[in-house]
Order: sequence, then structure tokens, then C-alpha cells
Amino acid sequence: MARQRNVPVLGPSLPPERSIQILERLVADAEQLFHEHRHSPKRQEWTNTAEAALQAALGTANPAIGAFSLAQCGSYSPHDSEQRLQNQANDQIRGMIAAVNSAVQQLRWRLPDPKQVFLPAGSTHDAYVEIRKLCSIATHSITIVDSYVDDTVWPLLKNLPTTIEIRILTMQMKGDFPLEGKTFVTQHKNKVEIRTTKSYHDRFIVLDGTKCWHLGASIKDAGNKAFVMSEILSPALVTAVVRDVQATWNSGSVVTL
Repeated sequence: MARQRNVPVLGPSLPPERSIQILERLVADAEQLFHEHRHSPKRQEWTNTAEAALQAALGTANPAIGAFSLAQCGSYSPHDSEQRLQNQANDQIRGMIAAVNSAVQQLRWRLPDPKQVFLPAGSTHDAYVEIRKLCSIATHSITIVDSYVDDTVWPLLKNLPTTIEIRILTMQMKGDFPLEGKTFVTQHKNKVEIRTTKSYHDRFIVLDGTKCWHLGASIKDAGNKAFVMSEILSPALVTAVVRDVQATWNSGSVVTL
């Protein structure tokens, strides 16, 4: 009688921040698979890559791995029409996407608490990483309030899921900021809106209309000099900021992309 082979359980090999970026990109890429034939090499390539990414992100024992494998199962009959098989293959893709999205949510739980972060002078890269990490917490919308913006904003947002709505409230845009925003939308498919106002001195990032962070420096200058970014925890203050941002947004001048 043959012995049962023990398969070693492997842990995660990628940090949550990197894993989230990879998995969210895979979810975005999966949208194109619905236009592919069920036997398309692109479908198989995506499935193999996504499974490897899940294992690297969560380890081999996480339930999301089993859910991803289960989503690939189907029922088959000699009398199946091609359309039924194609529909089933599309349902399998949806199931795999759901497993990947579940993994992303689990990984967000592992992200460090960004309530307060001090960045000393000369820490431009660390500042970029911290602000990008903050942006990744958004689940359906992000509003950036920064009077002076330039092209450093777009790389912070490029790994957000396509379902995240992006709003930028500013006073002055450096360089080809609106043009770059247009190309960002073309490539990444997010809904992006820009409006201008002269009402703000401080910088804020509002996530999902319910959480608010204060930034002691403009994003374009973050880390050049020492500054602090901190979450506003007082419910009354959060409500006041969110309401004021929304009112200012409503009266702001629309920038056409």
C-alpha cells in the first residue's frame, strides 16, 4: 500500500502591501477574460498566476486558496451547448475573482495602523510609501484635498481597484496634471473628478466619506521637510471636516479631463 505523501504547509512569502497591489491588479486584469474563449491560453495563464499570487500572499493553508480551487469546478455533459460551457467558464472566473477579493480584505487586516506617522526631513520615499499605504485602505472612494498638486499624485493611486472613485480638490495644478489625469483614467478605468477651490490651507485625505487624515505637508513635497500625518479620531471633527469638504466640493470649479 502506497504511503500518503505529506505536502508541506508554506507560509506567506510576500508582505501585505506588495500582495495587495499584485492581487488587485489581477482582479482588474480579469475583466478582460470574459471576452476570451473558455479555452483561451490567457484564461489559463491568469488562473495559474492568480493561484501562485494567493499562495505567496497568504500561504498554502489559507481557506481562500481552497475557495479559489473550488471555483474552478464545474459540471459537464455530452449534451452541453457551447454557450452553456462558456457561461459556466465565466461563472468560474467570477468565483475565482471573489476568492482573490477575499484575500485582499484579509491582507488589509494585517496592514499596520496608520493613525499617526512622523516623517523626518529627507524621507521622501518613506513619505510616499506611507501615503500610498493610506490610500490603499479605501474601499469605494478617496478624496484628496491638497491646494498644490503635481504628477506625484497619480503613482499613489495607480494600484487602487477600478471600483474606487477618486476626487481631487485643489487650487493649483502643476505641469500637465489634468492631461495626466485623463491618461490615468484611460489606463486604470477609475472614475476621477477634479475640482478647484481657494478655501483650504491644510491637506486632508478622506476615505469612503467616513475616515479622515490630516497631512502636515503637500503630497508633492512630502518628506522634503519633517511633517506628521495623522488620522482624525474625534467623531465630531471627522463629521465637520467631511461635511466641509463635501460642501466645498459641491461649489468648486470643475476641471474637465
